[in-house]
Amino acid sequence: MIVTVTLNPAKDQTVQLEKLHVDAVNAVDQVVETMGGKGINVARVLSDLGADVLATGLMGDKDQSLFQEYLDKYQVQTQFVTLEGSVRSNIKLVDRSTEEVTDINFPGFNASDSDLDTVLQVIRAQPGISFVAVCGSLPPGISLNAFETFLQSIKELGFKLAVDTSGKALDAAIRVKPDLIKPNLSELSDWAEQAMSQEEAVSLAAELSDAGISDVVLSCGADGAWFVHHDQAIKALPGKVKVVSTVGAGDSMMAACLFGITRELPRKDWARLATACGMKAVSQPGVGECSEETLMEYLASVEVIEVGNKVKFAGAAR
Repeated sequence: MIVTVTLNPAKDQTVQLEKLHVDAVNAVDQVVETMGGKGINVARVLSDLGADVLATGLMGDKDQSLFQEYLDKYQVQTQFVTLEGSVRSNIKLVDRSTEEVTDINFPGFNASDSDLDTVLQVIRAQPGISFVAVCGSLPPGISLNAFETFLQSIKELGFKLAVDTSGKALDAAIRVKPDLIKPNLSELSDWAEQAMSQEEAVSLAAELSDAGISDVVLSCGADGAWFVHHDQAIKALPGKVKVVSTVGAGDSMMAACLFGITRELPRKDWARLATACGMKAVSQPGVGECSEETLMEYLASVEVIEVGNKVKFAGAAR
């Protein structure tokens, strides 16, 4: 079983506009609302791929029934720790004329450090866990020290750990040395505190892998992704796809990585699968529908290049 942990779930709205006019009234063509948060998106795609998955984390009591109904529909087991309040809302405005996406994110419920202990109890009680994936941002009230302790505790329980987060939470995660992280180029540059080219970022990813993080997946948007394992680097280049929404693209990639690792697929195969799942995500509003049948066209269009990594980043990994 793969367990996904979402500490800051959200209701995601993708709003389609023919053209976004700033400081004017805009007519909406289409709205798609899904229950989200990075770990919940990962769980949805994992279930589509055929994995046994449990979604846990923190949940606002005002929205629990909506999330339960959504995850039940896609055969995802759930065991959330319920807090008073509502989850946050995220709105993505998609301008079809330019394919630009504007994000508007609202705050959600407040949590406390002790709530992480309750989530840890849920994880500890699950039988046959192959991976725990902690994905997304931290809600107000959770300290970085408590988050780092939470991640370390998961490792100490003997579970493999994947983390997909950003900012100071990513810094805390890297100190714990998970088995897998999935930053994008901007997030890794922020962590290194300097702008980096792809080549520099791949070299830094290799340093992080050598320092104890087995797999570093570096997402570069439309330019594909790098899958770095020590001195091995694989680049996966996506085929052409019309972007409808970027909601859940990275989460779909993370799900495919976890699926491939737990199924013991060759790294180049799960790199191809992860890229295809990301392509599928951006071609539609929302996430999911990543069955073997729906992915065939995308899988065929992905180019996978295996290269060695000889260059080391000028600034050593912290």
